[in-house]
Amino acid sequence: RLFDFELVQYGAVDMTSPLQLDRLLLFNPLDDRFDMYAWMFMVEWALGIREGVRFEGDHGTLSVITEPLQPLKQEVNLAEFPSSVAFYMRGAVMYVTGIMIALFAVAFVYALLSHGYVEVLNLLELQRVGAIVWIGRPLLLVRCLSAVGMLATATVHLDTTGSISWFIEPQNPLFKTLLSANEATWFVAIVNDIAMSVTKEYTSSYATVNSLLVWGLSFTLSYAAPIQHAVEIAKDCHIIQVDFQVECTSGVVRIGHPSRLVTLAGLALGCNLVCYVVTRVLLGRQQIKSSPVESIFIYSGVKYLFVTAPWVHHDVYYMDRMSGLLNGLVTIKSEGVIFGLDVKLWQMFRIDLQHTTVADNHPLYEASKHAIPLACT
Repeated sequence: RLFDFELVQYGAVDMTSPLQLDRLLLFNPLDDRFDMYAWMFMVEWALGIREGVRFEGDHGTLSVITEPLQPLKQEVNLAEFPSSVAFYMRGAVMYVTGIMIALFAVAFVYALLSHGYVEVLNLLELQRVGAIVWIGRPLLLVRCLSAVGMLATATVHLDTTGSISWFIEPQNPLFKTLLSANEATWFVAIVNDIAMSVTKEYTSSYATVNSLLVWGLSFTLSYAAPIQHAVEIAKDCHIIQVDFQVECTSGVVRIGHPSRLVTLAGLALGCNLVCYVVTRVLLGRQQIKSSPVESIFIYSGVKYLFVTAPWVHHDVYYMDRMSGLLNGLVTIKSEGVIFGLDVKLWQMFRIDLQHTTVADNHPLYEASKHAIPLACT
């Protein structure tokens, strides 16, 4: 009885009587003989088979219920379905993953060809150096945004039982949240790479701590305060063209919050700044030795992040071929000569290994036979 639905009909007593609007309450308090049929109308209204319409005028209000309207079933027009961005971002994620796997596999092959004379610790910089060189910041940023977008979006499923549907929000597995938070460290790698022109020698002192800190904080935030979906049901109709088109909106379902996306990005930037300032304060009184590695073939991440000191002899950096691959140097060794291509500069080079100056009793002698000698200029 809360809705006060009425049955209406235009009629007249006889042919000479004026036309009038007859109204009858669907739930008549004075006569309950129609209540069973009235409840059937209400069930059909709750299932969406009938619609309730309320007319408000200067002389009163009229609430009526329509005739049965069977739902119109039709396929979703794929041209109107906004999936282009997700499609291209998924392609970018798969491309980045494929390149990283291939890069690691080729690096392992180079390690075998070098008979194990490689700097294994440099392989830990696969993300910060290898990915930046071989993939580039734009695609890495797309991969990062896809992961951060997952952290800023609630997981919502639509369940249906008969004619009733409802939303449920399952709890994401712990490992899924942990892996998604780890993907946010791609943004840290990009920020570190751009800021390296300022941080320079201090980069290696805080880069790992910075990544772990962002990973931990992103996971804690996403797990402790997960994004909740919001559903607002409010039918709103307005006339596009009189007697031709009416546009209605039944409600709004929100599953993501842009504010969380901004928060995670600000978290990465803030952690980078805090870690750099703390490192400068703690190491400010210490004299940090500048890397002696200087070459047009050397990427800045190699200079400040790679382990290079044990591989420098007489102002020549003997870069092992595995590290060279991460640096963008594709090399082939043949009869004491190394032929290479620098993918950063798209420049080919040739190095004669017979002119190396490493003494036979030097610890670097055997490794130098399989390394790329680069003069430190």
